[in-house]
Amino acid sequence: MTLSQRQSPSLFAPAVWSLGLLASLWLGACSEPKEEACVVHTQPDGRQVIRCPDGSSGTFVPPEFPAAPAAVRGNVRRLGENDNSGIEVTLSPARAEGELRRSFTDAEGNFAFDDVEPGTYHISLQYPAYPKVDLWQQTVLPGTLVLDPVVLRPTTRIAETTPEKLVVSPNDDALLIVESVAGGRLFYWDEATGEQAQLIGTKTTQARWLPSGRVLFLENYNPASNSGMLVLFDPSRDTSEVLLRDVIEWAVSDDETVAVARQTQNALSVWKATDRSVDVIVGSGLISWAFHPGSKLVAAVFQGAHTGGPEALVWDTVARQASMLGPISGDGVAFDPQGRFLLYRATFGLALWDHARRQPRVLAPSSMRLVEFGPKGAFVALHDLTGGIHLYEPESVQPRTVSTGAVQSGFDPRTGAFWLFHDEPRRLVLVPPGRDPIELHRWTETVFPMQVLFPRGREEILYVVRTSSVVRELWLWSPAKGSVLIDSGLTTDALLVGDETYVLYQTTRPRLLDLSSGELVDLRKDGNLHYPVGHHEEGLLHYPIAPLYRTTPPNTVGAMAIRDLATGAEHVVVDELWHESCAFSPAAELFCLNRRSSSIPWGAELVRWDRDASLLHRLADGVLEFRFDREGGRAIYYSQARRDEMAPMLWLWERDLATPVAIDDGVGLAVLTSRWVAYHVEDRSREGVHVSVYPRIAPWFAP
Repeated sequence: MTLSQRQSPSLFAPAVWSLGLLASLWLGACSEPKEEACVVHTQPDGRQVIRCPDGSSGTFVPPEFPAAPAAVRGNVRRLGENDNSGIEVTLSPARAEGELRRSFTDAEGNFAFDDVEPGTYHISLQYPAYPKVDLWQQTVLPGTLVLDPVVLRPTTRIAETTPEKLVVSPNDDALLIVESVAGGRLFYWDEATGEQAQLIGTKTTQARWLPSGRVLFLENYNPASNSGMLVLFDPSRDTSEVLLRDVIEWAVSDDETVAVARQTQNALSVWKATDRSVDVIVGSGLISWAFHPGSKLVAAVFQGAHTGGPEALVWDTVARQASMLGPISGDGVAFDPQGRFLLYRATFGLALWDHARRQPRVLAPSSMRLVEFGPKGAFVALHDLTGGIHLYEPESVQPRTVSTGAVQSGFDPRTGAFWLFHDEPRRLVLVPPGRDPIELHRWTETVFPMQVLFPRGREEILYVVRTSSVVRELWLWSPAKGSVLIDSGLTTDALLVGDETYVLYQTTRPRLLDLSSGELVDLRKDGNLHYPVGHHEEGLLHYPIAPLYRTTPPNTVGAMAIRDLATGAEHVVVDELWHESCAFSPAAELFCLNRRSSSIPWGAELVRWDRDASLLHRLADGVLEFRFDREGGRAIYYSQARRDEMAPMLWLWERDLATPVAIDDGVGLAVLTSRWVAYHVEDRSREGVHVSVYPRIAPWFAP
């Protein structure tokens, strides 16, 4: 479309006939929808100001004399960069016989094409690892076309929506864009297949990734009934399948072959992937339900038709067979961790249903106040109203009354053994599965249990007690040596650090116990473990050093010691580190916020500890927060605006990059993977969800 098609003939006086170059000026990616034309305003001095729907603009300066040459000038910069030299600007003629012109920006980002042959041109902007940007086709005639500054961002928009959630797939290769958790649109974006996110649902809720990379969600969500259709979206086939209707809540098996759903009318149904069949377990009157994703057993409590009270059944989704449990007391049912046993309150007492026997067995009276399965399923622990604890091994259902006066108890997460602290006599007891109880320690004085710790991958048990003289003691029990006093006078809790072969605590100074060697090491006397400490499984530890002070909002500020637990090497960083902010990445990168920004309102410096050089590197200023990807080789952070950008700005740090790179500005939600960043831009002209794969360029990552 030419300007003559948009303006009245009076504009085309001889002095301004070159205004034809202003036709439909568009300063944005050519892939954007071009539904509206730019608006041209004539200024008193004869200049023409162009404003386009995307918020960009430009100015045409009429020639001073009819024979004046044509020129194109402008400014291009990379977001957040000070040196903008080297951006390639190409002026490509629309007709084959025209002259192709190339130029590069200077450090300020300026470029110029002089003595341009009149004609129609495409203007493109390109910089390594940034997507190529093509501006709208221009008709260049005598005079000067001045393009207002164009900002390059290493990103592309994949959906024009305002998301409530951005959810990364289990393999970090796809993204769900949840417009609203209560009836909004649902988009799917695949890293490998393309630029635009795919609309897979319109009125959705309960969107969830499955381990296979498929998606389950409720479609046609009805807020009045809080229900919808349960839909399975399969990206590999690009298909959506309705599994069940009128679904309120749902669960799926570990192998994704069974879906169980509570429906309206208090119904409960099962969908099976093997034959796409649906079994109705309870048609109406459902009270509560439980599903074990491993064994694929479903327990349902429902209103009995004949008794008028709650009854229960177990449905085997594989055998498609029900086991009726009869009337029950209450509505609570619970599977053991392996999914073989079901614990419930029958009218005659606490009962345990066994999948192998397909029948229940009575455990104890229903008056037990607390019932819990151990983490390995080796025990069921029942706590009576008098403080007694009764253990049952589900396989044999043999009762073992282990205490009538337990003060504290729990399970060993490593073995499933049960431990408890007796009041009279005062002793710590461990009950291993299938074995007699082991007395770990007996005291003759009054003590109060504070902590019991179970180091991962080891046999030792650590425990902290407080004596009657208000002194805290740290003890270590091992099968070979029994109980040994490690230290006394603790002023903090004991903390397992590194790969849990070290124990950190404080007395008059921080101390470190090496469980492998038994060595007890004194750390710096000015260390203070009453404030945040951090550690990493690779054997790194950081802790605060006095003097420290508190700021508002709450932060503990001061120096830090960083210790290599394996070598004992310790490095001191003397600065104003915000200890609450410090965090190790999964790859053992240590980042901290450090000293409040002086030149930029709000925020702080972001610093990184270089483990190899034992140095603290300043990455940025005005930083508000940061986070790592799952692998730990990349991080994103939000910062205040530096120049005319919109805050907050989003930056990417990667171990192999010389400096952090600005991804975008005016950013809200953001998620990060090892290969891409997805985020929401709130600015009206660019509003939507964007993705950056910087520093690489995917084949689809182009306008």
